[in-house]
Amino acid sequence: MSKKSQSFKDKPIFVAALARATVKSDIADLALRITGPGVRRETVRAAGPAGSIADLCTGTGSALLEYARKNPDIRIVTIDRDPETLGLAGKRLSSYGYDNIEIIASEVDDIPVPSSSFELVNISFGLHENHKIRRAAILGECLRILMNGGKLVVTDYREVKGTVKAFFMRLFLRLFEPPWVDELFGGGLAREIRDAGFSIEAERCDLPMTQLIIAKKR
Repeated sequence: MSKKSQSFKDKPIFVAALARATVKSDIADLALRITGPGVRRETVRAAGPAGSIADLCTGTGSALLEYARKNPDIRIVTIDRDPETLGLAGKRLSSYGYDNIEIIASEVDDIPVPSSSFELVNISFGLHENHKIRRAAILGECLRILMNGGKLVVTDYREVKGTVKAFFMRLFLRLFEPPWVDELFGGGLAREIRDAGFSIEAERCDLPMTQLIIAKKR
């Protein structure tokens, strides 16, 4: 049986597994599909070109897919502590023809790669899942694996304006996200990135429910 026909046969099972993983461990992706389907694409556009990319806290691979589409011929490594979710992300990319993605199942504050390995490190809606001390450790690990002058690209939740929107955003965060998520609001995310040793190059809050920060290794 050809790869194409095998993929088609398994598609309903794969889609169901991906949906379960999204609800279980990547709820931000579901929210973005509803409120800001172009956020991932705009993030990759803003990040610019790179010769090698590490995607941390990959989840179900939505951001990774956009990086692969934009950079089909470079080294891309996906790193997450959940092997099951990583497997789904790998299958998702393979279904689009991207079979050259390296997969590492690892804690993202202790990544088994040499220092200065990547030109760009991406974290898409992953930092808020961790408490402040661990966020600092993760950002420190990003600094270690980046080449000198390399870029860190971080997207995560932001505060929203408007009484109704703010109410539903707060309700969503209270129901689905950890209680410390608002530590990243009001400039908190940017401060933590600076404290880790990065210089901020760009900071955007114009994307739906998203703050986007692009920083450089000093």
